[in-house]
Amino acid sequence: MDGIPAGRESYSFVCLDCGYGWERSYEIQHTRDLAGKLRVEYYAHGVREPSPITGGKCPECEGRHIRILRPGRVAAAVLAASHGRDGHR
Repeated sequence: MDGIPAGRESYSFVCLDCGYGWERSYEIQHTRDLAGKLRVEYYAHGVREPSPITGGKCPECEGRHIRILRPGRVAAAVLAASHGRDGHR
């Protein structure tokens, strides 16, 4: 849009209220408002969502104390736990 390339970003999240973990990928769209100021919009599955950096809530408990991690962290933890490698001895 407007010569500004769109992109895709992925994140892992952990809720600090209930411990639930999930991952989500976003389509990023850059637009300009009426004043010409750059806006970044995040879409997941075609639905506009708040920025994962500044907003959001846990899909399990709706808590707002969220920790953002690099992509793949939740999937790696689930895989390790399913193979008995959760780091506990």
